[in-house]
Amino acid sequence: MVSLRGFLVAGLLIASVFWGWDRGITRDGLVRFIDRNPKLWKADTILFTLGSFHELFNRNERALDIYGRVVKAYPKSPLADDALFGVAACQERLKRWAEATEHYKAYLEKYPNGKYSASVSKNLEYLRSR
Repeated sequence: MVSLRGFLVAGLLIASVFWGWDRGITRDGLVRFIDRNPKLWKADTILFTLGSFHELFNRNERALDIYGRVVKAYPKSPLADDALFGVAACQERLKRWAEATEHYKAYLEKYPNGKYSASVSKNLEYLRSR
C-alpha cells in the first residue's frame, strides 16, 4: 500500500515537472492555495513536505518560510515539533545564531520530551560555545 506521504511526494514531483517548482508549487501554486484554504485536508503535511524539499535542495530561506507557516498556522499538528526544529535548523544553516538559539530554546520549552530534544540540547551547547 502506498503511504500518504509517498503519494504527496509523487504528486509534488509530477506537478513540478509540468509547472516548474517555484512557479507551480511554492511561489504561486500550492503554498498560495493553502494560504487561501488553511483548513484543507492535510495542509500541514503538504506544507511540511514542501519545506522538506526546499531543505533537501539547500533552499533554506524558502524552507524556513514554509516551516514557519506550519508552526504558526498549525500549532496542534503532529508535525509542529518537526517544523519548529526545521525552523531552528534552517536558521542555524543560515548562520543566524541568535535566532537559531531562540527557536531551539522554544522547541525545548514546548516539547521537552520531543523526538529532537537530544539533538536540540547538543545544538544549543554548540551555539553557546560559539
